[in-house]
Amino acid sequence: MIVCCLQCRRKYSPSWKVVVIPMYVVIVCCSSNTSMMTMFASLQTTVRYILSGRARGRKISAVDVARISWSSSSSSSSSSSVRTQSQPTSLSIMLRMVNNGRDCNSGGNNDCRNVQSKNLLSIEECLDLYNNNTNTKIKFIDATWFHKGVRNGRQEFIDGPRITDAVYWDISDISTNGELFPSDNPKKLKNVFPPEWLVGAALEKMGIIEKINDDDDNNNKKKNNNATKSTNTILVVYGRDGTLFAPRVWYTLKKYYCGGGSVKLLQGSLEEWTAQGGPVDFAPLATVNNMSMTSTNNRSNTNDVLQVKSLIDESGHRWRNKQYHHPSISWSTAKNRLVDMQFVLDFLDYKQQQQQQHQHQQKIQIKEEKEESLLSSMKEESVLLSSSFLSTSISQWPSVIIDTRGSSFTRNGHIPGSIHIPYSSLTMKDNPLKLKPKIELKQIMRAALIGGCDIDNGDDDDDDDSLLFKMLLDRSPLLTCGTGVSVCTMALVLEELGFPEPWIYDGSWNEWSQDPATPKEYWK
Repeated sequence: MIVCCLQCRRKYSPSWKVVVIPMYVVIVCCSSNTSMMTMFASLQTTVRYILSGRARGRKISAVDVARISWSSSSSSSSSSSVRTQSQPTSLSIMLRMVNNGRDCNSGGNNDCRNVQSKNLLSIEECLDLYNNNTNTKIKFIDATWFHKGVRNGRQEFIDGPRITDAVYWDISDISTNGELFPSDNPKKLKNVFPPEWLVGAALEKMGIIEKINDDDDNNNKKKNNNATKSTNTILVVYGRDGTLFAPRVWYTLKKYYCGGGSVKLLQGSLEEWTAQGGPVDFAPLATVNNMSMTSTNNRSNTNDVLQVKSLIDESGHRWRNKQYHHPSISWSTAKNRLVDMQFVLDFLDYKQQQQQQHQHQQKIQIKEEKEESLLSSMKEESVLLSSSFLSTSISQWPSVIIDTRGSSFTRNGHIPGSIHIPYSSLTMKDNPLKLKPKIELKQIMRAALIGGCDIDNGDDDDDDDSLLFKMLLDRSPLLTCGTGVSVCTMALVLEELGFPEPWIYDGSWNEWSQDPATPKEYWK
């Protein structure tokens, strides 16, 4: 598998040193004059990685990366003397382990370049940005949250450890809480996505976006432009070991925040970050803040744990003003993929009409086989009716309903016609903060959609040509879960795989199950 250098991003060149290990290719970049002894000594760590841990005893069917860096002082004096200012100050070996049934030299349209994810950030990459990129500001957001059990993510953040200067984002708190927002959430549903202004107030509290004070339109516009330019910050969402739902915070920030920075999800836990030398605060939060207040870099002790009530009291009146539209918040698109119960009911009606139309066509086809000459005109009329129906209706509807809950899908029931893809099947079993490799994710999606295809398209090919799989490539799915949280893991997977942006049923099963009038299916 041909890769590129992790640091300089250059593509493979025949002049680079290449070390071949069975099933793998290791390409050494930016080190053409490094002695072979140094190179092979450094490869020992890589080989140990291959032969241990997750790489042992299983077929490598996905992409794993092992990175080794060492300073120029560990290189030979001859290699150090030839370095230029434009070269990296460290040597890097990046290992790509890929076995997806194809080879880069087998032809076809396979793209064998190392394409970085725009949403995911490994701990190694994050540390590199944190330590070496002085032009990039990083803000860490702790998304540790548990929907059941005795663990309390907020309290664990306060007690420590936590990544230095991180803030805590409570999923259930930063939401449209029925008690605080009764008109927006009269049913008191859990974890409803927050209003745009609330996320804006939170980002302002975190120091990501600037406060706009001038109410004058012309000055406001000028300040808006300045505020947009000043928000070139990478927001990195992370969680402690055992965190399952960090993608909810990633999705919220990605949809609501349109400042100059980006939103990344750290692939690995706080514990892994700490083990690899990442900066952390171990002391309880009150102690850390007391120490900070005595230093030159004073830090407000109210900014570390975001709380909705304090945000409402401090800046809610300003942010809820309809005239206060901060340019770093996506006011028009933040919630443009969220749908309500009526949308789902209308979609089920559409599906029922589609199935009736399909059954009607099948009956005509059966009659046609018996009386072909007499019913030929009827067939043409039916085909025209179907085409007209689909052309005016199909584009506005989802391709399929995907339910990402766990065992409650079969235990408690589900929306009729839903395809079950548990959120836990999309992440690594031993580390739920890491997504499975793309090829495995695609296989999971394909298998579930083929198994859930209930419309016969007249094609016996069940591989990539599943009807639902084809539809998903062109039309957005509708995602639902328990309370609108685990759907965000699927939304992340769909974006990573290049599928259309999904619809999300905000109320999900929490709302659907409470209404006796909604249709429900139960596992047989």
